[in-house]
Amino acid sequence: MKRLVTNLVLLASAIVSLPSVAQTPLSLRSAIDTALLRNLDIRIARNNLEILRQENTFGMAGGMPVVTATASDVLSENNNWQKTNDQSESSVTGTGENALSLGVNAGITLFSGLKVVATRERLNLLESRGEIALNQQIQTVVAGVMLSYYDIIRQQNYLKIIRQSLEVSEQKYAIAEVRKNIGMADAVEYLQAATDLNSARQQVVLQETMISQSVNTLRNLINIGASTFVLTDTIAVGVMSEPDSVMASLKKNLQYLSADTDVSVSTMLVKENRAGRYPSLRLNAGYDIYNNSFSKGALRITRNYGPYAGIALQIPVFSGFVQHTRVKTAEIGLLNARLEKDVVLNNLTESALNLLASYQSSVRLIGEQRSNLAMTARLVDVVLKKYHLNEATILDVKAAQSSYEQAAYQLINLIYAAKSAEIGLRQLTNSLTF
Repeated sequence: MKRLVTNLVLLASAIVSLPSVAQTPLSLRSAIDTALLRNLDIRIARNNLEILRQENTFGMAGGMPVVTATASDVLSENNNWQKTNDQSESSVTGTGENALSLGVNAGITLFSGLKVVATRERLNLLESRGEIALNQQIQTVVAGVMLSYYDIIRQQNYLKIIRQSLEVSEQKYAIAEVRKNIGMADAVEYLQAATDLNSARQQVVLQETMISQSVNTLRNLINIGASTFVLTDTIAVGVMSEPDSVMASLKKNLQYLSADTDVSVSTMLVKENRAGRYPSLRLNAGYDIYNNSFSKGALRITRNYGPYAGIALQIPVFSGFVQHTRVKTAEIGLLNARLEKDVVLNNLTESALNLLASYQSSVRLIGEQRSNLAMTARLVDVVLKKYHLNEATILDVKAAQSSYEQAAYQLINLIYAAKSAEIGLRQLTNSLTF
């Protein structure tokens, strides 16, 4: 009895320090580091960023020269008939002809209404957005690992509570059995104690299953296969900044930064489409070789070769309002991007306010709940002693036991809620550290 009460009091003072039954130690930092190396979503985000980096070149923007080489060799057989003004006729049949042409052409856009400049800037912005997306995915994975890690600790503490309650049920059953054997208790009291004991044992098995499922969730996040591990960290609630500071930091949020970049990308798209209204100037130069040989006739070989250069000016006059429609569509897209940016900020503000309320209320109640847990632990001790002396009923013991369990669960949930809110707030303000 004394050992049981000591265990209950210790649980009240160290509710989140339960070790696991697995084998390999795993700290929170190790779990996060492993996830950053192995998480598949992060690897996909890195690959997407690499695609954007590869596409972000002056050539993709249309500003580099384009050089092409052409070659063709055409064989033909022709039949030729001619009639002149003096009515004389001539004909040649089966004339073989071999037309060989070679050429190299280079062209570069000199001016296109600043479209190249706008396109290059858009590619820069897309790469920046890719970097933001990668960082956002990293933050999401880190937050997910932290929440999963701390959830396992919470589930393990649930198991500790259930095992402590099992010890109480065993004590209660032992007392009821003795009382029944000496005729001081009826069958109802004994059966109630036996039922409570069996129920507590079942709860242990169910909670162990819940822990196993939570471990599988963490294992999937950090991608470590079927490895077994024991958690070495506990839940320590950090101190958050003042509410005004948190709200002011929302514009550092990666989702908001991504929305802000989308506005800039849409602005560049408007400029690109407006550039289509202006004339474009292109320089072309090259070198061609043309050789034509004949098997019959007076002309047997003709050959042309040499360089050329020229400037082409293209002035858009009318395109069926296509360019006008493209500009209007891009402007509407820009308006939507600005509205979506405002929506993101509104949603972030709502989430931050809710998380702040959860964090502040949970932190405020944790101290009080520790005291409640200590009192319910002492209550179980007192009621068990009175039950042993036949001064309390088995229902009194069960009620005290239930109060203890509820107080312990509530304390664990408050600690986890405070930590979850802290993680959420740090993720919202782009200040998540580990």
